[in-house]
Amino acid sequence: MNTPAGHQDTDRFDDFDVGDEVFCLAWIGMPFQVVGKDQEKRVIEIDGTGPCSLPEGARIDLHPENHYMLTHEQWDQIWYWPDIAGETYLEVTQRFVEGHTTGQIVNGFAAGMVWVVDEPDRSMAFRLDLDDWQHFGQVKVQPVAAADGDGTLLFDASADVAPDAWKPTGPWVPLEVTMVAYRWAYTFGKFVLNVEDYD
Repeated sequence: MNTPAGHQDTDRFDDFDVGDEVFCLAWIGMPFQVVGKDQEKRVIEIDGTGPCSLPEGARIDLHPENHYMLTHEQWDQIWYWPDIAGETYLEVTQRFVEGHTTGQIVNGFAAGMVWVVDEPDRSMAFRLDLDDWQHFGQVKVQPVAAADGDGTLLFDASADVAPDAWKPTGPWVPLEVTMVAYRWAYTFGKFVLNVEDYD
């Protein structure tokens, strides 16, 4: 199991003042207000200003390692937020595109809330189409599989088979850009394709 690589430890304590209206990646959709700051521990205390069913309200204490979750941007501006490694979605997706080629077979690995399992038996194989990236910012994939000599289906992109042995098992679809474990990810359902961005 892998967790996000490159965790940033940026102390943004001085970027926020008591009374600031803020938004938090830990609770998307809830507006917050900074209600306190602990100078010694560098903790920023926020309290939700919207409806909440919790008896104690929507209260969160953010330690320095979690300051990246806090922003003055509205929650629907999430595309501009840095992830846990301090990167925007564009930095992550551009690196993925620059490191791959159209037609290349790659793996997507099963993801949970805070990890990605980079084991071949928990993966799917995909053929990449990067032709629409420059104009539309879109990467398309087609699920594929290959068969070895005895007919066993293979899904590991590193399998020693001829490139034309990979046969389609589904249609071409665009990848989604989402956050998995607070890290920007290229995903096909619950499968993460930019696994190199996880430990």
